[in-house]
Amino acid sequence: MNEKLILMIRERENELAQIQEELTPLFERARGLEVEINVLKEAQNKIGVEAGNKTKRKRERALQPHWNKTLLFIGRMGEAHLNDINRFITQELGMEMSPETQRSQLANYTNRGWLARVAEGVFKLTESGAQKCGYSEKNEAPEGASMVGEAATSPVSNATGFIQTQKISVDDLM
Repeated sequence: MNEKLILMIRERENELAQIQEELTPLFERARGLEVEINVLKEAQNKIGVEAGNKTKRKRERALQPHWNKTLLFIGRMGEAHLNDINRFITQELGMEMSPETQRSQLANYTNRGWLARVAEGVFKLTESGAQKCGYSEKNEAPEGASMVGEAATSPVSNATGFIQTQKISVDDLM
């Protein structure tokens, strides 16, 4: 009886391994397609044309301050995981927001081309997103921000190619 169970387990493990092996290239292709779609949407937003409609996009309203700060945070981090974004919103901004609301808003910003999804649950600020929230890669604080209080760190390559940590002020992100 025990040998039969062992044999059944091995068969199922082999079948699972085979399926996973077949799915891996599909998942990689799906990730690649997501990145391509985001790049195309960013280009689409730059020229102001919606899919299938050659009229200019309606004027979008300004970002709410907490979402502007969140996009700045993602820009400063380079790439940010949902957990880091959630932690920033709840701890650094002091806002109570459900994970569903956060994911929904990040999906909206991805669809608008402001964020790119680089992996499952990992987002990166796009060029149009940087323009929308006022992010500058020069790590300059946005206009009116002070340098009081440390909030997060961001990996930054130094001249030798090694990663070093740069302190970022919460006020830099506001």
